[in-house]
Amino acid sequence: RGHLKNKLGQYKSAIGDCNESIRLNFDDAWPYANRGFAKVKLGQIESALTDCDEAIQRNPALAEAYHTRGEAYRLLGKTQEAKADFQKALELAEQDEDQELKIEIEQSLQELDNTK
Repeated sequence: RGHLKNKLGQYKSAIGDCNESIRLNFDDAWPYANRGFAKVKLGQIESALTDCDEAIQRNPALAEAYHTRGEAYRLLGKTQEAKADFQKALELAEQDEDQELKIEIEQSLQELDNTK
């Protein structure tokens, strides 16, 4: 539900749903990644980084977690870290043949290049 609420722009509600998902299944990476995404959207960048790190620790192949962490780094002005995470996310999205995510990541890389 957290993912769906993120798509609807209901970020505070998404965080609540992710908290519940984590409580029920601590080892699942997705609730951490989704909560991190919501926190980025709400400007809670440091906390979002922690969630993304947790997601990556649980599933190192989760492209979305790298993408969200890259966005958090970009917002903090940490360009090198952002680029590394975007590139890792792109590599994983290509392996998963996730074209929609691949396009989003390519746009993030382009935006990062434009801010230099």
